[in-house]
Amino acid sequence: MERMNKNQKGFTLLELVIVMALLGLIGTVTIPLFSGTDSMALDGASRKLESDLRYAQSLATTTGDVYGLRTTSSATNSTYEVYRVYDNSLVTSPYDRQPMQEDLDESFNGVFFQNQGHVTFDATGTPTFVLGAGNVRLENASGDIKTVKINSLGLMTIN
Repeated sequence: MERMNKNQKGFTLLELVIVMALLGLIGTVTIPLFSGTDSMALDGASRKLESDLRYAQSLATTTGDVYGLRTTSSATNSTYEVYRVYDNSLVTSPYDRQPMQEDLDESFNGVFFQNQGHVTFDATGTPTFVLGAGNVRLENASGDIKTVKINSLGLMTIN
């Protein structure tokens, strides 16, 4: 057999075991951190809902027509649409030029409405509530809840 050169490079078994142990330790620490994606999805869904409410309000004040946002019946209780009240037509999204219908369960993985209803905005941006009473509550599969609150002046906050 040939003699091994002392300058030959490579890893020893001990070095490989140490690296594997460190990788395992890092994995056990970081994997639980990613389980918080449910709350991030809920936060994203509430911000999307607030944005679409503001868009409906903006359309109402700029056109003088009444616009609204309504939840729609679905198996997962997670869909809504932005519409013009006068002719019940769906608003075209400024982003993708498609009708403004959103399925929160599909887009945000498991987010759904805790309460059903709709809100409309008149030409001054003042809201009128049917059912939801100014609070739209979203929930995720983990039971976390976010509330989009709309006051009588049409100002919105997320709690």
